[in-house]
Amino acid sequence: MKRPNQREAGISWSRVRDAMATFFNWQRPKLDIQPGQELNELLLRVRPPAIVLILVLTSGTMGYMAIDDYSPLNAFYMTVITIATVGFGEIQQVSEHGRLFTTMLIFAGIGSFGYSIGVFVSLISEGELPKVLGERNMIKQIGYLEKHFIICCLNETSIEISKQCRKKQMPFVLVDDSANLEKTARNLNLKYYISGEPYSDVSLKKAHISTCGGVIAASPNDNDNFAIVVSALILLEDFGNRDARIISIARDRENKEKLLKIGADYVITPQIITGQRLFSYVINPDAASFMDEVVYSDKTDIGLEELEVNDNSWMTGLPIKDLYLREYGLMVIAIKRGKEVITQVRGNSLINGGDILLMIGKAKQLHRYLKKKQAVE
Repeated sequence: MKRPNQREAGISWSRVRDAMATFFNWQRPKLDIQPGQELNELLLRVRPPAIVLILVLTSGTMGYMAIDDYSPLNAFYMTVITIATVGFGEIQQVSEHGRLFTTMLIFAGIGSFGYSIGVFVSLISEGELPKVLGERNMIKQIGYLEKHFIICCLNETSIEISKQCRKKQMPFVLVDDSANLEKTARNLNLKYYISGEPYSDVSLKKAHISTCGGVIAASPNDNDNFAIVVSALILLEDFGNRDARIISIARDRENKEKLLKIGADYVITPQIITGQRLFSYVINPDAASFMDEVVYSDKTDIGLEELEVNDNSWMTGLPIKDLYLREYGLMVIAIKRGKEVITQVRGNSLINGGDILLMIGKAKQLHRYLKKKQAVE
C-alpha cells in the first residue's frame, strides 16, 4: 500500500511546529545584542587555571604510563586521587622512581587545584558570575517587550516616571551605571533594568531599543542627556524604529533648544514647569487642582487620554459627532494636527489622518472606547 506523503495527508509539519512553539512559549526573542561579552570575559579569567589543571592531569597520566607501565585509565585515576589527596591506596605496585614522581605530582596538584578552586570561588563569592548570568536572563526577557519605554539614569525623577508607568501598566526598562542599581531596583520592585552607561550603544541595545516606544533621558547633567539623545537617534534610525519618541530633561533653556534641534521630540525644563505649575495655583487654584486630579491622581475616576488616528483608520474623514463619543460619555477637548493644536472643537470638526485627539471622560469608558477602536481596526 502506498504511504501518503505530507501533502496528500494534509499535514503541515511547519504549522504543527509553530502551534507547539506558541503553546509551549518556545519563541526566542529577537535581541538587539547577544549577551555574551561579559561571560566571555569571565571565561578568560577561568582559562589559565583550567589550562594549568589540564597540564597537571596530562603530565601525571603520561608519567605513570611511562614510569610504571600503567594503563591509560589507571594512570589517569592514579593522577586524580593523587592531586586530590583523597588518601586512596596505590592501585598497583609503584617503583622508587614512581614514588618520587608521585611526590612531585602531589605538590604540583595541590598548587594547581588550589589555584583553580580559588578562582572559581572568587567569581562566585564576588558575585560576578551570578550577576552576568542574571543579566543574560534579563536581556532575554527584555527581548520579548514591545512599545516599552527606556528610562535612562536612576534618580528621583526617573523613580517617579517608573511609578507612573506602573500605574498605567506601561512596560519600561531602567538603565543606569550606579553600583546600587540592583539593590534599588529590588526595593522599588522594578522588573527590568540594565546596568551600564545610559548613553552607551551596548546598554541601549540590551534594553531592546529596536522595538521600544520611547527613550527618556532623565539625567541631571545636560551633557549626558545630549549623549543619550544622539545615541538613541542613531540606533533608532539603524533599526528602522521611527515611531519611538525621544523625551529629555534640560536644566538650561539654551540646551532645551539644542536638544530639540538635534532630534528630541519633547524637552522638559523642570524649573520652568515648576514655576508655571506654582503660578497656576496662584491665579487659578481650583482649575490647577482639578487638572492634577485628572492627570496624576488615582483618587478620581476622570481620565485624560490621547488617541492617534491613522491614515487608514475608520475615523479618518468623519466629523466628531459621528465618533459615538456620547455613548461613552466622552469629550474631545483638543486636536493636535501637526504642530497646530486646535482647541475650538465642534461636532462638525472633521478628523484627518495623523490627528491626535485629546479626550476626557471616565477612565473605564475611555479604556472601553480605545479597545473598541482597536477591535474595529
